[in-house]
Amino acid sequence: FLEFGSTRHLGWHAISLFFLCALTFIYRQSLAFTLLMVLVVVINTLALLSLFQLTGWREQGRVVGRLILLSLPLLVCQFLLLPHLGPMWRMPDVKKATTGLSETMAPGEVAELSRSSDLAFRARFTGPMPAVSQLYWRALVLEQFDGVRWSVPAATLDALPVFLPAGRVATAGGARPPSALSAFSWQGPSWHYNLIVEPTQRHWLFALDYSQPQDSDVLLTGNGTLYALRRLQQKRQISLQYYPQAATRGAPSRWQRQQDLALPAGINPQTGDLVDELRLSHPQDADLVQAMLRYFAGNGFVYTLNPPALPGRDQIDDLLFGTRRGFCAHFAGALTYMLRRAGLPARVVTGYLGGEVDPSGEVVSVYQFNAHAWVEVWLQGRW
Repeated sequence: FLEFGSTRHLGWHAISLFFLCALTFIYRQSLAFTLLMVLVVVINTLALLSLFQLTGWREQGRVVGRLILLSLPLLVCQFLLLPHLGPMWRMPDVKKATTGLSETMAPGEVAELSRSSDLAFRARFTGPMPAVSQLYWRALVLEQFDGVRWSVPAATLDALPVFLPAGRVATAGGARPPSALSAFSWQGPSWHYNLIVEPTQRHWLFALDYSQPQDSDVLLTGNGTLYALRRLQQKRQISLQYYPQAATRGAPSRWQRQQDLALPAGINPQTGDLVDELRLSHPQDADLVQAMLRYFAGNGFVYTLNPPALPGRDQIDDLLFGTRRGFCAHFAGALTYMLRRAGLPARVVTGYLGGEVDPSGEVVSVYQFNAHAWVEVWLQGRW
């Protein structure tokens, strides 16, 4: 413990408070918190100055102001010139991830998945809401696979049509393709709900598939995902209409079919042999899909948040014939690979499943630990 019996000890204590202020930014970096810490630094500087300068507080305030102004150029130079490195205390050889969403998915690189309790969004339904088991909150469609990770194709937003409720049609690139509204069959009962989203600094949104956006600055893409024209930099409310029986109209285009069948060559030979064997015994596509699901259900696969890492090139072989341990991203990626290998267009969809319903039965809170990945396959004329 510090002793405050002398000015020297008090000075060391004030200096240590500057260090503690810097440490607090490990945990919080919001603008409001930063302004609070600036105020703390100013007060602490005044306290330190008062120990060695016996002038009035007005003169001390002027000195503190000059010191802060003199330090600003150095602060700007450090921000611009010094590299923005990650935390020095992070262990580089431990591959961890946290539940949540990203534009890419590489489950084989993750050796531990932590459950984050951060709020992702809330949804308020007008009247009774659908069953929780039906709440698949669609966010991203991952159609590109490089052998390790699944990702959103770079050209997706430029190539897929989007629909604006006011009747205007556009894409991120400014072209005028046919409206994506006509690409879906909006049938059956519907639910109106408002989405209260947290700031993510991204454009993509979450919605029950399939949902029509009611806001003019929210776009519906051809694969059923939603895209906000402005980044989500603050909490906002989005109005949506959910059609649980909606489906896409027509078959995928030639370009989309090629994209949803593409696989890297020369990897996962054991998986390829397994798919060929299943195809021989199940020539009908629907039967083949059910056979693949039975394979995962009946061969000792284990769901775990602490799967072994899969460092090699043949990660799906290692999962199916080696570790047999993983979480939803592992199994969704493996099944999508198998379906494509069998000649069926397939893609990985990431989002959230379920949520916590409040006592009124009209509001559901969805957290990052509700993040989920599932598979869509083009079968019998629909995804």
